Amino acid sequence: MLPRRQTMNYKKTLILSLFILCVSIGFASFVLADDVLKAAPGCCKVLLENENVRVIDYSAKAGEKAGMHSHPAHVAYALVDGKTKFTNADGSTREAELKAGQAIYSPAVTHATENIGSSDLHVIIVEIKK
Repeated sequence: MLPRRQTMNYKKTLILSLFILCVSIGFASFVLADDVLKAAPGCCKVLLENENVRVIDYSAKAGEKAGMHSHPAHVAYALVDGKTKFTNADGSTREAELKAGQAIYSPAVTHATENIGSSDLHVIIVEIKK
């Protein structure tokens, strides 16, 4: 049996190691996720790309999905009303109702998406590079 002080140091080291592992896994899932152009090639068209931004025209038919992918911080602008389901890298999900003309800011994210509305979804995504 270890002395009490060594046991406490062992527990602290174990907790710190587990924390670092969890942070690393989360970072790896963001880094290793596909670009949206690879995750949903039939849905995306790049309208503009330079050193500051990338502007993507994203269209998805009802029921269409985009696999796990990453975006830097970005703004999404809905051109039509729609409903989307987001599945995050950790498996959590959320649904969002979009209204035509609505703009939404999002920090960097890794997720998969699904158009769960009854009509086509059309969104302009402006990814911020700097």
